[in-house]
Amino acid sequence: MKKLLFVSALLIATIITKAGNEFTGKVLSADNQELVGAKIEVIGTDYVFYTDFDGNFDFSQLPEGTYTLKISYVSYQDKVIENFVWDKRKMQTNLKPIVLK
Repeated sequence: MKKLLFVSALLIATIITKAGNEFTGKVLSADNQELVGAKIEVIGTDYVFYTDFDGNFDFSQLPEGTYTLKISYVSYQDKVIENFVWDKRKMQTNLKPIVLK
Protein backbone atom coordinates (compact mmCIF):
# COMPACT_ATOMS: atom_id res chain seq x y z
CA MET A 1 0.00 0.00 0.00
CA LYS A 2 2.81 2.43 0.90
CA LYS A 3 4.53 1.61 -2.39
CA LEU A 4 1.34 2.36 -4.34
CA LEU A 5 0.91 5.70 -2.57
CA PHE A 6 4.54 6.59 -3.26
CA VAL A 7 4.23 5.75 -6.97
CA SER A 8 0.99 7.74 -7.19
CA ALA A 9 2.57 10.73 -5.45
CA LEU A 10 5.60 10.51 -7.75
CA LEU A 11 3.38 10.43 -10.84
CA ILE A 12 1.41 13.44 -9.64
CA ALA A 13 4.61 15.34 -8.77
CA THR A 14 5.98 14.62 -12.26
CA ILE A 15 2.85 16.01 -13.88
CA ILE A 16 2.89 19.11 -11.68
CA THR A 17 6.57 19.94 -12.30
CA LYS A 18 6.58 19.58 -16.09
CA ALA A 19 7.17 22.79 -18.00
CA GLY A 20 7.25 23.85 -21.62
CA ASN A 21 4.78 23.32 -24.41
CA GLU A 22 2.22 20.96 -22.98
CA PHE A 23 -1.52 20.75 -22.79
CA THR A 24 -3.39 20.38 -19.53
CA GLY A 25 -7.07 19.69 -19.10
CA LYS A 26 -9.31 19.82 -16.04
CA VAL A 27 -11.95 17.51 -14.56
CA LEU A 28 -14.60 19.05 -12.30
CA SER A 29 -17.69 17.89 -10.43
CA ALA A 30 -21.11 19.36 -11.27
CA ASP A 31 -20.66 21.78 -8.34
CA ASN A 32 -17.34 23.02 -9.82
CA GLN A 33 -15.01 21.10 -7.46
CA GLU A 34 -11.73 19.68 -8.80
CA LEU A 35 -11.74 15.87 -8.93
CA VAL A 36 -8.39 14.49 -7.70
CA GLY A 37 -7.41 11.14 -9.26
CA ALA A 38 -10.03 11.08 -12.03
CA LYS A 39 -9.05 8.63 -14.79
CA ILE A 40 -8.84 9.73 -18.43
CA GLU A 41 -8.54 6.78 -20.83
CA VAL A 42 -7.72 7.27 -24.50
CA ILE A 43 -9.86 4.54 -26.06
CA GLY A 44 -8.04 2.25 -28.52
CA THR A 45 -4.59 3.11 -27.10
CA ASP A 46 -2.52 2.29 -24.02
CA TYR A 47 -2.64 5.93 -22.85
CA VAL A 48 -4.22 6.60 -19.46
CA PHE A 49 -3.96 9.87 -17.54
CA TYR A 50 -4.97 10.83 -13.99
CA THR A 51 -5.80 14.22 -12.57
CA ASP A 52 -3.56 15.89 -10.00
CA PHE A 53 -4.51 17.69 -6.77
CA ASP A 54 -6.10 20.53 -8.76
CA GLY A 55 -8.10 18.27 -11.08
CA ASN A 56 -5.64 18.87 -13.94
CA PHE A 57 -4.13 16.34 -16.33
CA ASP A 58 -1.38 16.58 -18.95
CA PHE A 59 -1.57 15.31 -22.55
CA SER A 60 2.02 16.18 -23.56
CA GLN A 61 2.89 12.49 -24.12
CA LEU A 62 -0.13 11.87 -26.38
CA PRO A 63 0.64 11.76 -30.13
CA GLU A 64 -1.32 14.12 -32.34
CA GLY A 65 -4.61 12.77 -33.61
CA THR A 66 -8.33 12.44 -33.08
CA TYR A 67 -9.40 10.28 -30.14
CA THR A 68 -12.27 9.08 -28.00
CA LEU A 69 -11.76 9.79 -24.28
CA LYS A 70 -13.43 8.02 -21.35
CA ILE A 71 -13.38 9.94 -18.07
CA SER A 72 -14.27 8.14 -14.85
CA TYR A 73 -14.26 8.81 -11.13
CA VAL A 74 -15.59 6.83 -8.17
CA SER A 75 -19.32 7.43 -7.55
CA TYR A 76 -19.67 9.64 -10.66
CA GLN A 77 -21.19 8.75 -14.00
CA ASP A 78 -18.56 8.02 -16.68
CA LYS A 79 -18.31 10.49 -19.52
CA VAL A 80 -17.23 9.70 -23.08
CA ILE A 81 -15.92 12.43 -25.37
CA GLU A 82 -15.72 11.50 -29.03
CA ASN A 83 -13.68 13.29 -31.71
CA PHE A 84 -11.20 14.88 -29.29
CA VAL A 85 -8.61 16.58 -31.55
CA TRP A 86 -5.04 17.07 -30.32
CA ASP A 87 -2.55 19.10 -32.41
CA LYS A 88 0.77 19.67 -30.59
CA ARG A 89 2.25 22.00 -33.21
CA LYS A 90 -0.59 24.46 -32.86
CA MET A 91 -1.21 23.60 -29.20
CA GLN A 92 -4.87 23.32 -30.11
CA THR A 93 -7.60 21.07 -28.95
CA ASN A 94 -11.36 21.12 -28.86
CA LEU A 95 -11.46 20.05 -25.19
CA LYS A 96 -13.15 22.24 -22.57
CA PRO A 97 -13.23 21.55 -18.80
CA ILE A 98 -14.84 18.14 -18.25
CA VAL A 99 -17.73 18.05 -15.78
CA LEU A 100 -18.81 14.73 -14.22
CA LYS A 101 -22.20 14.25 -12.57
